[in-house]
Amino acid sequence: MPSSHVKPGDLITADFFNSLLDRLEALEAQGGPAGMLTITALEPATGPYRVGTQLIVRGTNFDFSVGGQRVFVGGQPITASAFKAGSSDTQLVFDMPNLSGVPEAGKEVELLMRNRVSQVTRSITVQPAVLAFNGPVDVQWSRTEPTNIKAGQKTRFIFRARSRGGPAAFTFIPSVTVLPVASTDSAALANTLLQALHVMRMNDEPLTSLDLDSTFTEFAVTADPFPTLPNNRQFRLTVTAATQGTTWPSDDESFTVGQAVEPPDDTITLTVNSAFPPGRFETASNTMFVPGGQQAALQLNVVFAVAGTYTPIITPPTGWTVARGPTTPAQETLITPDTRTPIFAVTAPANGGPVPLVIGYQRQGQTRKQTITVNLAVGN
Repeated sequence: MPSSHVKPGDLITADFFNSLLDRLEALEAQGGPAGMLTITALEPATGPYRVGTQLIVRGTNFDFSVGGQRVFVGGQPITASAFKAGSSDTQLVFDMPNLSGVPEAGKEVELLMRNRVSQVTRSITVQPAVLAFNGPVDVQWSRTEPTNIKAGQKTRFIFRARSRGGPAAFTFIPSVTVLPVASTDSAALANTLLQALHVMRMNDEPLTSLDLDSTFTEFAVTADPFPTLPNNRQFRLTVTAATQGTTWPSDDESFTVGQAVEPPDDTITLTVNSAFPPGRFETASNTMFVPGGQQAALQLNVVFAVAGTYTPIITPPTGWTVARGPTTPAQETLITPDTRTPIFAVTAPANGGPVPLVIGYQRQGQTRKQTITVNLAVGN
């Protein structure tokens, strides 16, 4: 029944006000006039929202009970079968759809919801799905600043890293071994040095996480100041990249306190292509397996960024034989920058491993070289 209008001079009673309040409450229970749709909350409350993760939209008049709900994320419809248990006229539960062209930094898209008589929009930020990461990752020492390591001065060990298994965010963990390991003070000195090392961005800001792709990105492991270690004492520094429960260590790099450090040749980039039967290469552990007493082939991918003549360097572990394959020349002479895929014959002992094989290239006329370490193990 329509309400009577109030006239000038009429007495406004408590009954009249209560009647108005009752009508307002009835309208609120409907979510607005004539079943207008509303969005009152999202869960999670704040984005960004990743593709494949669950989103709950709460509100009123979704018309779910009569199949009248319509939801679009970035223009992509949520199908009727995609609404999950718990969906109702006041709550819709679904997974974020797969949207193309969404960068890791996120993209703002429109969340549009309709019922039979109205529609509402919200702007939300969407990120791509988190993909299982399988690697590999290259972590390489590049140089030391300054080149002569001395106690009391700021020292930066510059590393570069890239991901060949797709974009991902990484943390980096340094580890230290002071030589000789059997010395009674080695463990204490290693702990002192490790406590002094901090992973930093190149602008000297602390690095908690670094996004990597297929392009090398530099970062620093910094001691400021470098602690007191005896002159001529040698130590090894390894930096491990970690993401999604996988780890990828750099080669062990050796340094000597009080002596200048010669950096590797960054114009050469080395990676493992594959191992041929009866051998196999396990990317996750950076290990080549060869059956005991047998020979297998290891193929590298070598990018030479500068023209010149290059000689392979092979330092096999004890008990193993590693030599150039028949198609790999004793020297590679390039008149322009180029890529080569040399093959090396690897012969295993009867048992043992894993042990490190150091292999690489050196340009004629240069004292610097570039090497990688590949673990060798006896096995199928």
